[in-house]
Amino acid sequence: MRAFIATILIGYFMGVGITLAPMIRATPATYLAASIGREMPYALAWPARLVRAASIEDDTPIPGPRPPEG
Repeated sequence: MRAFIATILIGYFMGVGITLAPMIRATPATYLAASIGREMPYALAWPARLVRAASIEDDTPIPGPRPPEG
């Protein structure tokens, strides 16, 4: 049971990292902490977006992350 829970948590946090990766690459180091703080709620909600995308019957795109400012 511990291995199962650990696998779920590792997968979840890998998804958060994958979601944040493009923003981290495009953001200068001086604004990185503020950018991560601003994008963290979006990154943590990736499972909800995945389920929503799978359940939408039409081809309506789900909005992606906001482009970095400045």
